[in-house]
Amino acid sequence: MLPKKLTGERQQLMINTVLFDLDGTLLPVDTDKLIEAYLGLLARKFSDCLDSREFIRALMYATGKMMENRDPGKLNRDVFMEEFIPQVGIPGDELEMMFAEFYARDFPSLAEYAAPREEGREAVLRVLERGGSVVIATNPVFPERAIVERLKWIGVDRSDCRFITSYENMHFCKPYPEYFSEILDHIGKDPEECLVVGNDVDEDLIAGKLGMQTVLVKDYLINRRGGDYRADIVTTLEELPDIVSKVIRHLY
Repeated sequence: MLPKKLTGERQQLMINTVLFDLDGTLLPVDTDKLIEAYLGLLARKFSDCLDSREFIRALMYATGKMMENRDPGKLNRDVFMEEFIPQVGIPGDELEMMFAEFYARDFPSLAEYAAPREEGREAVLRVLERGGSVVIATNPVFPERAIVERLKWIGVDRSDCRFITSYENMHFCKPYPEYFSEILDHIGKDPEECLVVGNDVDEDLIAGKLGMQTVLVKDYLINRRGGDYRADIVTTLEELPDIVSKVIRHLY
């Protein structure tokens, strides 16, 4: 059952955009296993240039700096490269070429670590069928090509999405509220028009502080501190298509 503040006619008319997290939300996956496999595969790509342990250390260091960044003048990609290039000593243009080859040729093999379910695609389709907009609000630490590839695993096309957060177009990461504010700027929406769907208590529910409604998908729940949390709806992936249908059913 939907909470009262999501069942009023006025609220129904206002919500017209759904911001979906990807890994562990629309895409069932053990994130730790996926990241471990990703790091190993990427390290092998660069093994002729760097020792694998040194490469992973440098990658994680630069990624950490990117995730901590709150400078609105620096894109996540730029922060990452500023930190990563001095660590590995590879020119930026060569790095870009190697990363592009990796995401085109090697990254798709990581699909074996995911367990796509029809409900993920169905939730997206329900939004589109009702005239709503879909945003893929994944933590923007990857290039868009990596996110589009993972969307393929659940049968969602790039053209289905109004906006996809990536390290090329975002200046902030989760769990900073600026991340969600920047999405609103990109899509030209007010918080009251948006529903945020995710599985991470810290990273996704922070959107509620901006006035967005929140849905917590508990199949692959992440609650690092193990404390209490507040979401407007707590549900499962199986129930998610019906939830989004009810929330935006009055758009037409």
